[in-house]
Amino acid sequence: KSISENALIGKNCNIGDFVTIGDGVELGDNSVVEPYCFLGAGEFNGTNSLIIKDNAHLRSHSIFYLGSNIGRNFKTGHNVVIREQSQIGNNCIFGTSTEAEGYLTVGDFVFIYNNVHLCQGSNIGSFVWIFPYCIFTNDPHPPSLGDCGPTVGDYTVLGTRITVLPGRQIGRDAFVGSHSLVNRDVPDLTIAAGIPMS
Repeated sequence: KSISENALIGKNCNIGDFVTIGDGVELGDNSVVEPYCFLGAGEFNGTNSLIIKDNAHLRSHSIFYLGSNIGRNFKTGHNVVIREQSQIGNNCIFGTSTEAEGYLTVGDFVFIYNNVHLCQGSNIGSFVWIFPYCIFTNDPHPPSLGDCGPTVGDYTVLGTRITVLPGRQIGRDAFVGSHSLVNRDVPDLTIAAGIPMS
């Protein structure tokens, strides 16, 4: 394992073999980092710290970039990628092979299953469930310079294999059925499904 002298490691942490922890990383107490994880990817400029708070469990082969702030009790599956400027709340779970492409926010108690792609600019509320193979997109006219991530309100559930188009807003307490294409906004307290949605 390789741990920078400039990293701050909390008490009672269990760090596995072949882990790399770079400059500017702060790892909270009672955290577990399984083998082959990389904490602190990117170039440290003195201010872009990676902060992972207490009681994290980071499973093998996951990569975390500098400039992100992750709350208490964060858990991952294997091969998770968290890019820079990801703001993630407390008590969240990111399943195996999920990607957070940075410059996004995730609230508290969010459960994201395996193989979910969160694009830059995504804004996820609290108590949200996102089931496997969901894809969030942010480019309205690809390939372009557009960057307009979707929004998901609190207490909302997204079924498996949903694609959310750029800038779409899914409200609070909504439910989107599996295999849907979210091509329009979904109001609060609404059940929506279909391609196109109805």
